Amino acid sequence: MMRRTRLTFLAALGLYVAALLLPRDAPETTATVPLDMTGIDELEVVSDSSVNVRLDAASANWLDYPPGKDHHVTVTREGRRLRIVSDVPGYRPLDISIRPTVGKLVVRDASIVAGPVLEAMVVETTGAIEWRGSVTDLTVVDLNPWYDHAAADPAAVPANGAEAAAAAAADAFAARLDIESGRIQNLSVTTRGSVVTLADPDTLGRITLTLGQRARYSIGSASRIPDITLLPHPADAQAPEAKQP
Repeated sequence: MMRRTRLTFLAALGLYVAALLLPRDAPETTATVPLDMTGIDELEVVSDSSVNVRLDAASANWLDYPPGKDHHVTVTREGRRLRIVSDVPGYRPLDISIRPTVGKLVVRDASIVAGPVLEAMVVETTGAIEWRGSVTDLTVVDLNPWYDHAAADPAAVPANGAEAAAAAAADAFAARLDIESGRIQNLSVTTRGSVVTLADPDTLGRITLTLGQRARYSIGSASRIPDITLLPHPADAQAPEAKQP
């Protein structure tokens, strides 16, 4: 009886140790959805979380997102537009890789990386954009509704010599439109109040910035004088020469 008890104990101990040592299936950290981009000219992503987009002719078309019971990601076609809607929490980004067959991206906050063989791209945003990659023509249009609200709100209008304080408050809410790297022959950026950063102006050809009164721009180190045209934003016009980098 004692021997049988000892053997039973040893067997149970062995199963316990094996359960600890044997590899177990890791929980899924991402879900992958193939994207059918046939006939699609425009990709729109509606998401509270940030989005990483890679444009690469050698890549397949897919979407990666963190799975979960409390959030959903849907993909629908609307004519020649592919629309991705996500309620994934803001701290968990979406990853998208597509071939550069689309001509327009509509996103809020996005980091975009472009591979080779990219001729033209329009990026429409209501948040922050970070761009890396070469393209012949890049157009960034900032439609952030906050700037319209700030202009219409009487509380946002400086009074009693409070111009500096109002400008500081506007800067605190301003999004960033960062052109980090890549050779771009023609770059056009339109924004009413964001901060435009041109990190490597030596790789940029003709630059057109259409800026509102509260917009700002900065230029990284350059070995030549950049070819920049400054235009007033049509909804918030001012003289271009008033803008300072």
